[in-house]
Amino acid sequence: MHVHLGVGALEDCRFVCLPRPAITARGIARGGGPHSSRSSQRKFFRTGGALLAGFLLCLLAGESNRICGQTAGELPLSIQSDNHTVILRHGAGVVFEYQRTPNPRKPYLRTLTTPAGINILRDAPVDHLHHHGLMFAVAVDGVTFWAESPEAGYQLDAGTVHAVLTANRENGKFRAEARLQQRLEWRNADRSQILILEDRELSWHALTSEDLPSDVGDFRLVLWKSQLELPAGKSQAVLSGSPYYGLGIRFIEQMDKTGQFFNAEGQTGVEGTNGKRSAWCAYRVEMAGKTITVAMLSHPDNLRHPATWFTMVQPFAYLSATLGLASEPFTLESGKPVSLSYGLVLWDTSPSAAAIQAVYEKVFCPLAPAKR
Repeated sequence: MHVHLGVGALEDCRFVCLPRPAITARGIARGGGPHSSRSSQRKFFRTGGALLAGFLLCLLAGESNRICGQTAGELPLSIQSDNHTVILRHGAGVVFEYQRTPNPRKPYLRTLTTPAGINILRDAPVDHLHHHGLMFAVAVDGVTFWAESPEAGYQLDAGTVHAVLTANRENGKFRAEARLQQRLEWRNADRSQILILEDRELSWHALTSEDLPSDVGDFRLVLWKSQLELPAGKSQAVLSGSPYYGLGIRFIEQMDKTGQFFNAEGQTGVEGTNGKRSAWCAYRVEMAGKTITVAMLSHPDNLRHPATWFTMVQPFAYLSATLGLASEPFTLESGKPVSLSYGLVLWDTSPSAAAIQAVYEKVFCPLAPAKR
């Protein structure tokens, strides 16, 4: 197991985890990182256990700006990885845990926490074993990637996974982020054919207080990007599926049945949000004396924006951002990739719809253009 550590100036430091020999630093070079041209500074280390890279605490000591409730000097970030998972930690707590190998048929986000450290995702509940935390799946050429029946397809790691921590200061503003990039092959049930390819990127962002509207409060922001394209030699693929196929969240059991959905149009409840189109949709629930709010955001550059939402609270809570494929399948054509960008914003409070809209316009949209 190797750690590739590229160090530039103190204000601009990047770290990349290489969980297995087949994975390279190619993804960093693509981003123009400081170590793409500083090979003399590269160092490799071997570890016997989980891979740990990139504590920013020492590098950022003394920073005075507040970042989502903490000073940058109190912002220890690390990425741990093994052959199956990638974990982003903030101090001793977990920000997210990504299942990078199919379990059993697709990678997904297994854990995602609020600023207070409360996980909101449920993995493989007994009522729907194929529900895996936060997952992205549709049907391709009639093959479902949502279900886990014998005829379902597989999302397989194509052998390139990159995990990067970055901290820098630009024009007096501090930025810190963590990125995870993975190339996936969507294969049919017997794995003999690649139906489509996906370039997936998950990222977490810490922002200085001047980036945030004053009434927003502390929140956690994670972005999910997926670019879909055809493999060489294939001219088209038809994307379709049930009304909930897309980027879906299965919430923990404590969030079932009692929460309230609301969207950017002011519509509320399942009756007001399910099947409706909106730039974002949020779910708010009282749990153990605390209010949890989770908003999913769809970028204006996305195909068929605004998103069509699937919402339910009974017998369990579920939220999906969809492309409306149940009513109108989409044909993916050669040379015309489709890029999708979504945001997950988590609060331990009850932000107003206006505060969510402010995060959408002032933070999410500038950070997450879907087009590449």
